[in-house]
Amino acid sequence: MNPLVSETEVQTTAPVEPQPAEQAQPGLFRTVWRWHFYAGLFASPFLITLAVTGMLYIFSPEIGFYLHRDLVYVSPEGTRLPPSALLAAATTYAGQGEATELIALPEADRSVVVTVSDEEAKQKREIFLNPYDASVLGELDPKQDGVRNFFKVVLDIHRRLFIGTTGRVIIELVTCWGLLLFCTGLYLWWPRRREKVKGVWVPRLKGKSYMVLRDLHALGGVYLLPVLFLIVGTGMFYTVLWGRGAMAVSVVSHQGLEGLSAMAGGRGKQKSEAEKPAPPTEAQIDAVWEYASRTYPDRSLELVLGKSSAEKINVRAMNGHSTATYGSYKYDNLMVDPAQTTLISNERLADHPAFWMHGWTYPLHVGSIGGPATKVIWFLACVVLAALPVTGLWMWWKRRPTGKSGFPRRREHRLPLWLTGAVILCCLFFPLAGISVVLALLVDLVWFRWIRNRSETPQSGSAA
Repeated sequence: MNPLVSETEVQTTAPVEPQPAEQAQPGLFRTVWRWHFYAGLFASPFLITLAVTGMLYIFSPEIGFYLHRDLVYVSPEGTRLPPSALLAAATTYAGQGEATELIALPEADRSVVVTVSDEEAKQKREIFLNPYDASVLGELDPKQDGVRNFFKVVLDIHRRLFIGTTGRVIIELVTCWGLLLFCTGLYLWWPRRREKVKGVWVPRLKGKSYMVLRDLHALGGVYLLPVLFLIVGTGMFYTVLWGRGAMAVSVVSHQGLEGLSAMAGGRGKQKSEAEKPAPPTEAQIDAVWEYASRTYPDRSLELVLGKSSAEKINVRAMNGHSTATYGSYKYDNLMVDPAQTTLISNERLADHPAFWMHGWTYPLHVGSIGGPATKVIWFLACVVLAALPVTGLWMWWKRRPTGKSGFPRRREHRLPLWLTGAVILCCLFFPLAGISVVLALLVDLVWFRWIRNRSETPQSGSAA
């Protein structure tokens, strides 16, 4: 957004003629610019990492489908076979193990995936079948799938920096400071002269390299600022401290403290092998699948045989990023009575007190909310987000005085009351960021006083 200009430039580029509109709050401008500079300096390597990994992950489902197109796509011919026939074909092909899951996407040209688990070998195989003739298209080992493993690494870097909970805390802190960068950058860019167009609304692509860098830095951030706010803001819901706190507040508001204790306690242990009831029959599976397909014709369906029995069959109806479907994320976990083909229970994501907001936050975060068009915009926003720290640091390097750091100096300036209140509210709303701001202020104060005392101390041997 606004360039990370040096102290020297701020002094040398001041207009000769007094311009009250631009100099109404020179101290505030310098203070905001200084915080923008140091926030960018701290967050730059992490923001670049988040932007690049996010850029890669946006199209991960589409890339996976394309690279595995021989397994994923089929020619629609005739009528789809019932799931019992597909399960039988998959288990016969596998030779050993039992089918535990079946996934079918709503598109007519997509294959069906049956997961066959071998408990003795501790192995899972994904068998891809043509749903129109039950022919086997091929198989994948989930643990050996290079495409899936690549994007798992990308996601782990994006969420944890490969260092677990510590990485998640760092990511949350950088996310908070990213929002600060956007706000301070917007203030620094905000045009003080309405008649000015070049450099404010239109980049100057001819002239000094610094000026070109400044315009690209500022306008790239400004024009994509709403998307960047959505990406970074929704990312807060998946952080280790603020995200869990938001879920806890939501649960308490819906269910009180009892709901919070229930969420902390988990769902309890699964039934042992001896307690499992009889498995469902083929006719029961087909009847329940037909019911789910009729109820959710536009969603991906997953038959979970490991949680199904002759008394109830588990089917999940979903759409979301992993299946390359667009719009809000929807997830319904159904338990269906196979004898009467009636619904026993339905755990909907939209009704869950802790996770209901993810129906919108996740599609907004990955750009799948409006289809391929929004994914392209989100991709461009990630490119800009990765470029902003580079152009900002590049400008600082070009404009710093020879032999000096070029870091902006501290100036004594009292912030307006409204701004002080806004900062305090933001620090309370984002506690981790608030702690870091307090620490930064303390370090800044100590360093400033040390520099001032050092400059005021007479040098030894000086004249009296």
